[in-house]
Amino acid sequence: MKGKLVKYGVFSTAMCDVGVVASSKGIVEIRLQCPLAAKLAGDIEKNGYYAVPYEKGDAIIEDAVGQLTEYFEGSRRKFDVPLDWRVGGFRKKVLGIVKRIPYGKTLTYGEVARRAGNADAARAVGGAVGANPLPLVVPCHRVIAAGNKPGGFGGGLELKAELLKLEGLDYGWDI
Repeated sequence: MKGKLVKYGVFSTAMCDVGVVASSKGIVEIRLQCPLAAKLAGDIEKNGYYAVPYEKGDAIIEDAVGQLTEYFEGSRRKFDVPLDWRVGGFRKKVLGIVKRIPYGKTLTYGEVARRAGNADAARAVGGAVGANPLPLVVPCHRVIAAGNKPGGFGGGLELKAELLKLEGLDYGWDI
């Protein structure tokens, strides 16, 4: 067996298909707009894991999927699933700040950089946020560009706008 054992599955939600990957410690990755379990498994194994399909009864994955479903339905504002973080350094600091952005609020890349202790690191914040393995739970969709512009988002800008609208924010972006 090569790499650390993880389980994975792809689940349909009200907004998109979501891939969830978990170790025995917690959620390793959440992938939005994830249409194919086979592609998810291949990507996971390229990152050095040994991936096996999720089986019914896996409490960590089922809890995560339940919470994601509640979020997409508008009844959950905060996640409390266990996480198996695989980040360090500046990226971990940035994602820790992003994790604390409240439901229905946004910060700019520059604001996150200032909170991380380096006001000139907005681009580095963008890189850290763009590589976020745990979207929604670490709500990178709540990080926007200066001037209330969308910036980027791994799940696509349309989904970013939909997520923010779900949270009561509509910037009127023409996406």
